[in-house]
Amino acid sequence: RWWKMRIKLKIIEPEKIVVQEDADEVGLMTREGSLGILQGHVPLAAHLKEGEVTFVKGQKKESVRIKGGFARILPDSVTGFTY
Repeated sequence: RWWKMRIKLKIIEPEKIVVQEDADEVGLMTREGSLGILQGHVPLAAHLKEGEVTFVKGQKKESVRIKGGFARILPDSVTGFTY
């Protein structure tokens, strides 16, 4: 069922992949404001601000700090390209 499917999250820096996880929810800080992403989100491209990318997997919430970049958001995945 779609509401039980997870989002494939990948955060990529120039030298390495920082995060590659399946998540229930992803939180991003964009130039336009805070963005919460769930499975089935409308496709979107976003300019990321410096700050935390958060992701929830079950009861566990994790985060990774980025310096900024861009995100490609699709209904089943979020890919962040960071500096």
